[in-house]
Amino acid sequence: MIEISEDNRILKYFTALLLLLPNLHFWSSVIGKEALLLPFLVLIIFEVHRKRYFSLFIFVALFFIALVRPHVAFVLLLSYTLSLLLVIKSSIKYKMILIGGFGLCAILFSVLLVRIQNFDGGFQRVLKKYDAHIQYFKSTDAYVPLDQYGISMKIFTFYFRPLPLEKAGLRYGIISFENAVLLLLSLVTAYYSLKFFKILYTQILFIFPAILLLLLALMYVFAYANFGIIMRAKMMVLPFLFVLILTVMSTAVSHQKLNRHKSNHI
Repeated sequence: MIEISEDNRILKYFTALLLLLPNLHFWSSVIGKEALLLPFLVLIIFEVHRKRYFSLFIFVALFFIALVRPHVAFVLLLSYTLSLLLVIKSSIKYKMILIGGFGLCAILFSVLLVRIQNFDGGFQRVLKKYDAHIQYFKSTDAYVPLDQYGISMKIFTFYFRPLPLEKAGLRYGIISFENAVLLLLSLVTAYYSLKFFKILYTQILFIFPAILLLLLALMYVFAYANFGIIMRAKMMVLPFLFVLILTVMSTAVSHQKLNRHKSNHI
């Protein structure tokens, strides 16, 4: 993140602000599968930032993530493959090899998932598990009716709720403040994403996080309806959200510098 912010003072302030947000620190400090995955998720970002797109470290990181959360590894791999196909200029043959590699890895992750989870009964069993999750969460204080929301509200809730004054208590107060900060930064990021999209869509650190943030939210919002579970699951993609914000802000700042430089030479 520091490398993305380069030597710009404003971007360094953004970086410091993002790194001080508490949710990531809280969930990475407790015993849980998400905390185990965090170093490997950050490693993937680091290698992509260095443009080592087929680094051995990326494949090792994906493998360890698959051992713990095969479905997360699948979404990561799908997002990464799509981003490479969109950003990297290559021949049809090269792209077919990339798709074939994705297919082989997807089969491996599926085998791991079947070994970890019991899928006797097929897709209907999965739906029953999802419904059982929802019914259980309805009895908890942190229940949020994701099952009753439309898809856009589901995704908004996953990333930005609870908002300030929505829930009582110190913990909710802290996390709602963080969500408000992230919402504000995300709105600014969305504005500059649209403004500089012609530049950003060629950058893998924009495309990759954007696809991943969407797909991972879609995977979780149909199964979980509890603020605590949502915050824990969201922790895994916060580094990608931070990178997306900084990538867009860096592009906006660089463009403004270029415009000032041109105006000074007129």
